[in-house]
Amino acid sequence: MGSGALLYSWRMSIVCGHRGLGTTRPGASFPENTIESIVAAQAAGAEMVEFDVQITRDDVPVLMHDDTLERTTTGSGCVSAWSLAEVQACDAAVGSALRGQGVRAPSLAEVLAAVSMPLNVEIKVADGTCRRHDAARVAEVVLAVLRADPLAGTRGLIISSFDLELLRVVRAQDARVRLGWLIEQDADPSGWIARALDVGCEALHPHHAFITASLAERCAAAGLELNTWTVNDVPRALQLARWGVHTLITDDPAGVAHALAHQ
Repeated sequence: MGSGALLYSWRMSIVCGHRGLGTTRPGASFPENTIESIVAAQAAGAEMVEFDVQITRDDVPVLMHDDTLERTTTGSGCVSAWSLAEVQACDAAVGSALRGQGVRAPSLAEVLAAVSMPLNVEIKVADGTCRRHDAARVAEVVLAVLRADPLAGTRGLIISSFDLELLRVVRAQDARVRLGWLIEQDADPSGWIARALDVGCEALHPHHAFITASLAERCAAAGLELNTWTVNDVPRALQLARWGVHTLITDDPAGVAHALAHQ
């Protein structure tokens, strides 16, 4: 996969589009986790995009945030119970202005072929009643697609997950890919850095509400990149940038990029 080195400078925080151009919501121009939304995010000023992958019944990584299909597609039930062909037969623009216009959930491989920008690939792990794929198999199928990327070795790339043990499995299978640990509910940051380093992560990805200037300083001292989500408030984005947060994942890449460029 190459060195995995990110391809942008530390001149300022990187603006990263969240699920492309943001979470699907009523009236949204572009549905989340689609190539249409990723391309629109880049046009709006995102230098990187973040998206989620689930694993289908036939072991294909497909872009989907939820374990189930109902919120964003015309399908129903668990993503893990459907084949890629079945998932892609659904309209993936439910809840957006593009419903009925042929938008489908792309596979990870299709995204890699369609765009050349840096990517944050978040691996989702099924919860509740949906079948949970074996972690080793999840890591295997995601890494196989990434190794076949036409820009493997030159594209800026990081794999992220809330599941620290899944990241440990990914690291065991690939010593070079960059890893970021997503943190949402654990409000005690005292052990974050040590746990991330123990697994072999290069980055922490806490929700922005948990980030302080002190945490940013400690991450820098430990050599950990600090990335955060989902920052839609411009003053907060500027504060985080001043503290040295490397990547700001946002639903508003145009607004955040403009603010950073003019601070």
